[in-house]
Amino acid sequence: MVKNLLELKNAQRMTIEGNVFENSWSSGQNGLAIVMTPRNQYGTAPWSVVQNIHFVNNIVRHVANAFYITGRDDIFFQTTRTNHITIRNNVFEDISSPWTSTGQTRFLAIIDTDEVVIDHNTIFQEKSVLFGFGGPNTNFRYTNNISHYGEGIQGDATSVGNGAIAAYFPGSTITSNILTGGETVFWDGIENHYPPGNLYPAIMQDVGFVNYNSGTGGNYRLSASSVYRGRGTDGTDLGANIDALEAAQAGNTTTPPPPPAPTPTPTPSPEPTPEPTPNPSPTPTPEPEPTPEPTPNPSPTPTPEPEPTPEPTPDPSPTPTPEPEPNPIDDARFFVRQHYIDFLNREPDPLGLDFWTNQIIVCGSDARCVAARRVNVSAAYFLSVEFQKTGYLVYLMQKASFDSMPRYQEFLRDTRQIGNGVIVGAQGW
Repeated sequence: MVKNLLELKNAQRMTIEGNVFENSWSSGQNGLAIVMTPRNQYGTAPWSVVQNIHFVNNIVRHVANAFYITGRDDIFFQTTRTNHITIRNNVFEDISSPWTSTGQTRFLAIIDTDEVVIDHNTIFQEKSVLFGFGGPNTNFRYTNNISHYGEGIQGDATSVGNGAIAAYFPGSTITSNILTGGETVFWDGIENHYPPGNLYPAIMQDVGFVNYNSGTGGNYRLSASSVYRGRGTDGTDLGANIDALEAAQAGNTTTPPPPPAPTPTPTPSPEPTPEPTPNPSPTPTPEPEPTPEPTPNPSPTPTPEPEPTPEPTPDPSPTPTPEPEPNPIDDARFFVRQHYIDFLNREPDPLGLDFWTNQIIVCGSDARCVAARRVNVSAAYFLSVEFQKTGYLVYLMQKASFDSMPRYQEFLRDTRQIGNGVIVGAQGW
């Protein structure tokens, strides 16, 4: 089963450089290539975060969706918000619908992040460039990129272009990008629907690559005759710097130059040795004075008796290290009850609680057996008719209606509403 090519759930201070990611299609997920979604599974790690990630000088090709980035855990529990993600100087080829069974294909789907920068990339995607949903992305920057217009910048339940930007990319910087084919989309001109400073040649061949080659294995440097050379916000060519990308692909990643060597301190000239001072004439020895009569020694002072050494103070007993608090979810009965609440939205019936608890405790102290039985118990709740007709139905309706997964709180609310009063096997249930 193909799920994705790279997934980050709890990661920070990473540089992903000089790789080729290719061939991801719909199966476990919807043909996603790169996924950045913080996950706090079981609610024990609220500090989980994806932050300070640099994705540079890579090639991504033959996938349905290049990036899927969420700001928080949208399935399980609380996490720290995704922030400071930089996607720079990459080439994306063949981001298209043949790699998905749903027809959904995008360069980037993104929700509720902070400080995401997408800069100097060359992108050949079929449909939307950016798709926002679920929550706004703050301090977002999309600059100096080359892509098809496709379906433009979209947002869930908003108009294309400025409407989506206002809702999901407020206060963003979106400028100096090429979006080919966008000029013919709007009857009143695309400039009225997107931020100023972007460029809209009719077709990708008009960009002026050395060799476009239909967006597959071409030479994506801008030719000397391209009118888009030097049009970047930094004064360089738009799109990826292919020289830097190829160097990284060959293993020559960019490193800062070494600090300059210090200027050597000149060796001081030796000082001349001073002339020796002549010895003075010898001083005559004085006559010795007569030795005085010795003074009689006084009576010796008696030595005092030594004081007794005090008894040593005994060391205090060391404070015992407290035992760590047990995690309630490790208890089999608590584990089973939580499944009733989470999956079926009700307290367990006594017979069911005893049955599923015994499925775990029969392992005794065999940790591997316990782990396997816990997985089997979870699977049984997921496959139960009661859950399939309530919670799983909520999930399917969300996917069919909005093409997204329900958030945890939304899932609980809707499941409780649907499952209220449901009794499996009762007439008309």
